[in-house]
Amino acid sequence: MNKFVFKILIFTILFLFLSIFIFFFLPYNPDNYLLAYNKKCDLLRQESSGSRIILVGGSNLAFGMDSKMIEDSLHINVINYGLHAGIGLKYMIDDICTYVKENDIIVFAPEYNFFFGKGAYGEGLTLSSIIYLSNGRTFGLLDKTQKYNVIQGLFDGIIVTKIKYSISVFLHRILRKEDTPDGYSLSGFDEYGDYCKHWSFVEKKYIKLPRKLEHFNYVFGEYFVKKIKELRTQCRVVIIPPVIIKEGFDVFKDNAEEVNAFLLKNDIPFLVPPQTHVAPIDYIYDGYYHANRKGVDFYTTCVIEELKDFLAK
Repeated sequence: MNKFVFKILIFTILFLFLSIFIFFFLPYNPDNYLLAYNKKCDLLRQESSGSRIILVGGSNLAFGMDSKMIEDSLHINVINYGLHAGIGLKYMIDDICTYVKENDIIVFAPEYNFFFGKGAYGEGLTLSSIIYLSNGRTFGLLDKTQKYNVIQGLFDGIIVTKIKYSISVFLHRILRKEDTPDGYSLSGFDEYGDYCKHWSFVEKKYIKLPRKLEHFNYVFGEYFVKKIKELRTQCRVVIIPPVIIKEGFDVFKDNAEEVNAFLLKNDIPFLVPPQTHVAPIDYIYDGYYHANRKGVDFYTTCVIEELKDFLAK
């Protein structure tokens, strides 16, 4: 028995030592998609005397916007903060509050998942990566649930990711293949924060559909309402529904109506009904929230017209 315990102890020590070595010394993919978070934060830190439109949400914005179209139409600088729903809406709104300026126009386009279950608090793998890649500077924004998610996601988010990258570099010649958008990358973003690498690729024919969401999170909902109303005292704020494939919206229809009713009840309604940004299947790339080039034109055109009306008030 003592020999068995000793072996377990030795194995645990070796495992911890190896994990620590990988965490601190193995390289992280310099073209990793999530590194775009730092790029977006750099855009937010830039000095600007005029108004800025800041788009806040998950990958429905990263994949779905042509910010140059918005900028050219409205003559206002645009920053697309949208990146990944796995960051969580709580982190997004807390983070964006640290960058807001008086003349800003903050446009939230939250995925419906954020308002149900624990979706608002992020996924361990993604959130831990964001904290790691930003050198922990935003760790103080996290609550207990988010900190737990970060700790839970450290192994897969950092250690496994570094191992996979090191192996891929070592086997680069074997793994080399034609360029595809399947491996999302930092280099796929333009200067506005839009992910545009996939615009020239043919859309996928099969889209995995979601399941209906359960258990509206009223605790987070009230927190979101509070933060939006605080932001409204500093700048202009608007909330729009995300772009989503029709087949996905059919699954989420009741969820979307529940979110819509909650926001309306709390005097922070969607700017337009959720159905407005529902897209046909040939407008979607590889996920029910990910637009292809046709979808980008559709979503961006909608948002331009909606913001024109909003800004004219």
